[in-house]
Amino acid sequence: MKNNVACPDVLAAWDWGGTVTDAIPYGQGHINSTYCVEVQRPGGDRRRYILQKINTDTFTDPDGLMENICGVTGYLRRQAEQRGPTPPASPCR
Repeated sequence: MKNNVACPDVLAAWDWGGTVTDAIPYGQGHINSTYCVEVQRPGGDRRRYILQKINTDTFTDPDGLMENICGVTGYLRRQAEQRGPTPPASPCR
């Protein structure tokens, strides 16, 4: 596995539904650290996920931040459900 993530223990803390084969920096953010995690699933297909490390110097209340994100995404999900099926998600590059 190519693994450039500074905290491999973070990868081990999640059930990715397969084997992590790659975890590389993604994008050029100025506040948080973002990684693209590639997973080989038991059926043979590969999935990519975005993993983001929150900068706690900037966001001093990560629990509050996540609560806010969940509230906003929940609202957006309900709005999308009222409009009908959502378009397929784009893969990370």
